[in-house]
Amino acid sequence: MDFEIRHQPDLAFYRNAVKKATSKHRRTRILLECCVVIVAASLYGYLKSLGWVDKHTMYQFLLFLIIVPIFFVFIEWRLASVINSKSLPKWFAELDNKDVVCHFDDSGFFEESPTGTTRMVWRYVEKVMVFPEVLLLFISPLLFHAIPTSSLTEEQRDFIIRKVKENSGKVI
Repeated sequence: MDFEIRHQPDLAFYRNAVKKATSKHRRTRILLECCVVIVAASLYGYLKSLGWVDKHTMYQFLLFLIIVPIFFVFIEWRLASVINSKSLPKWFAELDNKDVVCHFDDSGFFEESPTGTTRMVWRYVEKVMVFPEVLLLFISPLLFHAIPTSSLTEEQRDFIIRKVKENSGKVI
């Protein structure tokens, strides 16, 4: 199959795509934070029951239990600021309501926009996240191409998903 789509994304489209790309990682980070705090508190309780904890060690554990959540909150705040339109890279503004052309074929896809061109072979697409309004083709954990599903037919969307699966990519 060989097809081409044209779309004119606006800043809201890209901001929405970034939110969707980071939303799955957010749950993982929150779970990781909870696990670290629970393990540290459990370790502290165990060491205290053995009598190995003195006053100095207790203060170290309490400091750790305070600093770790603050660190994770800072990371969440930083990611939220990236999603904010003021923090989006300046080249997003260059794409605002400009034509973006995506050409898909059996070997990969080619994206041409006012900021440049990209040629990607299917084997380098690590995963595709499918949402009702956008397909996110991930090249690395935080680098992706956003394709609006309104520009795709059902057959074209299935073709993209099939090509990613055939080349060891994941579909989420």
